[in-house]
Amino acid sequence: MSRLVLDLVGEICPVPLMRTSEAVARLPPGSELLVETDYPRALTNITQWCFRHGHPYEILDFRRGVYRVIIQKNSPPSA
Repeated sequence: MSRLVLDLVGEICPVPLMRTSEAVARLPPGSELLVETDYPRALTNITQWCFRHGHPYEILDFRRGVYRVIIQKNSPPSA
């Protein structure tokens, strides 16, 4: 399984959510995206977006003012 890292430290809304959704769209199903952000509202927006779009996520930690979230791209529904 591949994992892409997206460093969004210093970015404020709406940039973190826009860049996260663009990065997830480019990933193959099952891949992971590690998002790093220091903006608390971005953490809320990104996790709500994941929930609405069915992408499992896990908030890893908060170190030195940076939140780290792993997002796993879900598989498209089968036909």
